[in-house]
Amino acid sequence: MIRYEFECHVPVDQREVFEFHARPANLAVLQTDWPGFRILDCEDRIRAGATMWIEQTVLWIVPVAMGFRFREVTPPDHFTEELFHGPFSRFVHTHIFEPYPRGTIIRDHIEIEVPPKLGGTVVERLYIGPMLKRIFRMRHRAMYLWAALDHGAGADEPSRSGGDAPSPPDTAAAEKAGHACPHASHVAGPPLK
Repeated sequence: MIRYEFECHVPVDQREVFEFHARPANLAVLQTDWPGFRILDCEDRIRAGATMWIEQTVLWIVPVAMGFRFREVTPPDHFTEELFHGPFSRFVHTHIFEPYPRGTIIRDHIEIEVPPKLGGTVVERLYIGPMLKRIFRMRHRAMYLWAALDHGAGADEPSRSGGDAPSPPDTAAAEKAGHACPHASHVAGPPLK
């Protein structure tokens, strides 16, 4: 099993940042630029026991469905989702939101274990780790843009995963690309402009 931690700072109030993350459909906005990602099913808002199903295409041709259950939902401080269906022996993702003088620190703790029959620690280190780093670079850029567009905040602090800013997150693009949750015709929470 390997553990990862990613962190970024956004100049937006902790409650607003939590609220954005508490809407599973917003994951589609954060993942818009990630190829092969799609939300299959989700509720409008996270709660302990709620589930979300996603699909991720791997190796450009293999769709993999994954089911996650939310637990330990404690607004506005943290929540955790855990894989209950999918290719990993263990996948636990804890989102932590901490206030700081100029906004919120977002910390993501991830524990992943790939079963030996799928390559175990070799796949974890050579494929999963680098992929997660790219995903969180993209997600942090999207959060900075959300902060800048929705709140007029300057995203002046670098993410610990680094990188340049992409195009603004776009819910219409997420829906068109098939990323959006089928039960959410719009992205709830703080609106994206």
